[in-house]
Amino acid sequence: MSKVPPKVADALQAHCVERSVRVGGSIEVQGERSDVLRVIKVGMFKCERVNATGERAAVCLVGRGRVVGYANLFKQSPIMTMTAMLPSRVCEIPIAVIYDRAFIDRAFRQYMYRCVGEGIENVADWASLVRESNISKRLLAAFELMTQEEGSRVFRIPGHAELGALVVARRESVARHIGMLLREGKLLKLDRWRAIFKPTPEELKAAARVHVTPLDLVEGDE
Repeated sequence: MSKVPPKVADALQAHCVERSVRVGGSIEVQGERSDVLRVIKVGMFKCERVNATGERAAVCLVGRGRVVGYANLFKQSPIMTMTAMLPSRVCEIPIAVIYDRAFIDRAFRQYMYRCVGEGIENVADWASLVRESNISKRLLAAFELMTQEEGSRVFRIPGHAELGALVVARRESVARHIGMLLREGKLLKLDRWRAIFKPTPEELKAAARVHVTPLDLVEGDE
């Protein structure tokens, strides 16, 4: 709500409901319209699309601050299913309230158009990474996009199977190339799930003093 014009944010705040989403829970389902607009407050969601032959494929990830459900706002059906990869929280605002209290405001409409454009850019960025020449480059591109969604170089690493679906690689290949990135100092493990993307020399030295082992990440998968 911080990016919404103040007078509109005040009008919507009383109607905003925050709810938790468990891992595996969906906030949007392809083809099923909803009556709310959502803002991701905490967490990460995997976006998947079922094609004409009935196959489901991973498309991109969306995280904190993303507005989702704007297809509903324009009376269209969602084009992807969004499933929580982490324990998450979202804010929900009824579409009817937005039409009544916000959509008449020009600045709010411009904000929504920017959200649509940023969503398209995100899909395009994820689509382009599969053109990278090797798996390590694809993983680096994926991790960079994840840190952008998190708003921090510290991020939670998905399971190798989920990563493989996003970067078009087998689970075993993902594990092997993550190990390579760790040994090359392009990724630093903090604990079982979290890592620092592109750690600084100071961060690598500090990790060495506490005996962080690069291969821990490969061993800690799922």
